[in-house]
Amino acid sequence: MALVATLVTNKEFRRVTDRGIPIGRIAPIGKHLDERLAAIQQAGQAEWSGRKLASMVPVAKVATVRGRRSVAQLRFALHDSLSRGS
Repeated sequence: MALVATLVTNKEFRRVTDRGIPIGRIAPIGKHLDERLAAIQQAGQAEWSGRKLASMVPVAKVATVRGRRSVAQLRFALHDSLSRGS
């Protein structure tokens, strides 16, 4: 276990094999999301004012026999019916 901790502390990636066949890898935990977003902004790949987006009503509506439902509601209903096997 100490070897694994040393590898991860040194930011090294290691492949785990079973009789020479790769079955996994040991990798250090990545940076926190806030750190990654800050790095993207500093690199000039994204801009953000820091404000949250305002809530919006879905604009895509589909007329159905049962009334008007959003595309997200239709997709959820389809996924729900498929997962039930009906």
